[in-house]
Amino acid sequence: MNAVNKKTAFYILIFAMIMAASFFLLGAEDALLLWRWWGMCLFMGLGTLPISGFLLAPLGDGGYFASKILSIALCGVITWLLCCAGMPFTGIICGVVSLAVSAVCWGTVFVVKRRKKAPLFQTVRQESGYREARSNLPLELWVKEELLFALLFVLWLYLIGFRPAAYGTEKLMDYGFMASMMRSDRLPVTDMWYSDGYINYYYGGQYYVVFMAKLFSTRLEHAYNLFRAFLPAAVFVMGFTLVFTMLQRTVNGLKGAAKKAALYGGGLLAGAALTFAGNGHYIIFAKLVPMLQELLGLEAESYWFSDSTRYIGYVPETQDKTIHEYPSYSFLLGDLHAHVINLMLVLLFISLLLAWYLKNDRIMKENGEARLSKKMAGTNISRGKAFFWVRDICQPEIIALSLLAGIFRWTNFWDFAIYFGAAGLVILAVNVRKYAGAPGRMFLVTAAQAVLALAVSYAVVLPFTLGFDSMFEGFAMAKNHSRLYQLVILWGIPASTVLVYGFCVRKKALEERFFLIMSLYAVLLVILPEVIYVRDIYEQGYARANTMFKFTYQAYVLFALMMSYALIQMVTCERARRGMRRFGWVMLALLFWTMGYFPTSVKLWLGDVTNTQNYQGSDATAFIETDFPQDAEAIRWLMEHVEGSPVVLQADGDSYSDADLVSAVTGLPTVLGWYTHEWLWRNDTEDLNRRAADIRGIYTSTDPEEVQRLIEKYQISYIYVGSNEYEKYGAVSTELFAQLGTLVFQGEGLETGSGSSIYKMD
Repeated sequence: MNAVNKKTAFYILIFAMIMAASFFLLGAEDALLLWRWWGMCLFMGLGTLPISGFLLAPLGDGGYFASKILSIALCGVITWLLCCAGMPFTGIICGVVSLAVSAVCWGTVFVVKRRKKAPLFQTVRQESGYREARSNLPLELWVKEELLFALLFVLWLYLIGFRPAAYGTEKLMDYGFMASMMRSDRLPVTDMWYSDGYINYYYGGQYYVVFMAKLFSTRLEHAYNLFRAFLPAAVFVMGFTLVFTMLQRTVNGLKGAAKKAALYGGGLLAGAALTFAGNGHYIIFAKLVPMLQELLGLEAESYWFSDSTRYIGYVPETQDKTIHEYPSYSFLLGDLHAHVINLMLVLLFISLLLAWYLKNDRIMKENGEARLSKKMAGTNISRGKAFFWVRDICQPEIIALSLLAGIFRWTNFWDFAIYFGAAGLVILAVNVRKYAGAPGRMFLVTAAQAVLALAVSYAVVLPFTLGFDSMFEGFAMAKNHSRLYQLVILWGIPASTVLVYGFCVRKKALEERFFLIMSLYAVLLVILPEVIYVRDIYEQGYARANTMFKFTYQAYVLFALMMSYALIQMVTCERARRGMRRFGWVMLALLFWTMGYFPTSVKLWLGDVTNTQNYQGSDATAFIETDFPQDAEAIRWLMEHVEGSPVVLQADGDSYSDADLVSAVTGLPTVLGWYTHEWLWRNDTEDLNRRAADIRGIYTSTDPEEVQRLIEKYQISYIYVGSNEYEKYGAVSTELFAQLGTLVFQGEGLETGSGSSIYKMD
């Protein structure tokens, strides 16, 4: 058996072991769901591989793994636009769009291939303008990425299965958005907590979960947790590929097995830093402080896994409470918020930036672009020379970045603002080098590219941008500031690592310049909340919370990538100074120490995950039978018997409460849901207070005409009477509901106020 056959057999064995482990850990049902998702993601990625290979040719894998995310992003947004224009939002439409995109991609490649008469992969790379083309596919790296992705996918779904409920914190909100879209065949959808309006929030991320659920024919209660597992696995591999690529040409003095170890070690370190690591708070308050207290004979303070995300403003307690979360905490907590789901698109955006940065320099060197720019400096635009302007401004990568930034407007506007700035710095750096000696043209091209990016980003999600009522209330100068030692505790390890290495960089490699831009930008994101903040309804006591949250979340992502790159460089470079190498080993040890956050948090939040009998499965709604048995049967009845999105009245409640469980789990809209959230999204407390009073009137009034008027006003089709309604209103006018409509469901215990009933209004 030759070496190739041995490797193939080895990889097949590893895959078989992962598959066998999935059936043992997850059970047959969840394992089959997982492998269906894995296979569909593989198929979708192959469908858009030509586009990914064209845009991401310089990456180590030629854009292979990123093609999965690119396919989801592209097919998803096209489907959304078509459905907003009137097409039904169904699994069939999702599938047709995905197949059409794949057909266009591969059809274009084969047409070009016939003209070029070159191997397929080489054709794609040459057409991209990246001349370092190779005819052989990097199949071995592709296989390793797939194995890594599959292993992590299984691991995360297993861990999630110990706490799968879409319940607690803001999970009901996330699940409610998805349930509303899942049951609807029209987009946009009605807000499940405000029956007279569409969702006025950045729901694009939740849409992508539903898009995948419909495309992969998966029930939402399972798709919710399958996506929770898919996301960190994909983020890990995307981080791996990014740092692997940055190290390929910059690891000096290493050859053969040593270089391969550095490349794979750096990639794995980046993935782990993104998805498993905590911050310096864990080292100090979970390890060092309790250790010191035990040595002094004091009672050791307990540590909770969210403490490291609520530190500034809490210890010591002040009126400047902030949030500084990071991916590993988000993945464990399980909230599928906009900033979490958008991580896969953020990593794709950074990959596009890196690939474009590397590609441009290679093209300049081969075509003499810089010299051409000097010749054109100061000349007038003629018909002949206008081609150069159009070509320079409307580069495919700029268009792709603009499209992705436009999706950010819909998935998480904070990321649009943050990465528009990051892209601007990278594009400016390229143009300064490209148009050396022609500053006028450099500024004109850069400004034109910025205008183009803004226009494309606005237009790509036009149905959302036109109908969205922004919550932005302007900027303000920060009146409160973090204490320096607090910033050092949270950000000292990554910031000092990238700054020390950045200060010592002497190489001229493009990867080093990209490292410097991204590292300094990450530092800026940490500093900005100390200077300004975005105003919202949380001015009293939480003024900087949202700004610090969103800025430092992305700072953490950039730090995780750039720190991993810097550490590998410091500990492997033969020419590195002895002091830098030692510093690198210390920082590497500290980074690994912060990864202890993950097993600690798993134990605190998920319990004993070594006991497979505690595995609960992937059903995100199974909790209603155990936690809300008095409402479970009625909720299931609504899910099975009610089609479309008619209004189902239930009692309104405060944010983070159980009051609006029915609308969140079923996706059926109610007149008013979580009060504070609707206040944030619509900023009209007078309307919300009027709705709350009308709901109370419907449940408690004995005047049939008044109740009928309110039912017609809000176009209520069903009235739900359950434990929450009895608890909030006491006596409920069920006799009047029976008079005005028909009792279609009655649960046990109704007489004691512990059961549930549903009335359909005539």
